[in-house]
Amino acid sequence: VYYAANTDVTCEGTERLKVTVIVTDPEKPKGAAEQNFCFIDEPKIENLIATASGTIIWYDQPSGGIAYDDTDALVNALIYYAANTDGTCESAERLEVIVTITKPEEPEGDPNQSCCGIDEPTIEDLKATASGTIIWYDELTGGTAYATTVALEDGLKYYAANFDGTCESTQRLEVTV
Repeated sequence: VYYAANTDVTCEGTERLKVTVIVTDPEKPKGAAEQNFCFIDEPKIENLIATASGTIIWYDQPSGGIAYDDTDALVNALIYYAANTDGTCESAERLEVIVTITKPEEPEGDPNQSCCGIDEPTIEDLKATASGTIIWYDELTGGTAYATTVALEDGLKYYAANFDGTCESTQRLEVTV
């Protein structure tokens, strides 16, 4: 509680104004200090995860700085800072989050593959190499993954993606049988 007095340089007023001050410091947001995303998912600020009693605002600096828009794309190895706001005040401390964006490489292989019909070839007979697991699709992007037991069709195109256990490659190897 503070009291304000009016003065005219010589004399001070007899009445004082009572001022009650309430200092608010919202809690620091909570969340993982390292957050991982897949490049293929095109991660944005809105995908970062932090919790707090108020609203989270993401910044480019540990204090001050510029606030990001929710639709801004995340950048690999960049540090983002989350502040908690209660509508009036922001938290004095910010949560620091480093972002890792994984982008598995495109599978490699022969774009034209042959097999004998008498062998009843299936998806499992297609050849591609990558650091992860190969997933075969019916489309260059999106599409449906084939089961390994699906029979191959002459002249049809198949698309191999590299899956590293968490993320899938953005580029696919196109193979014509």
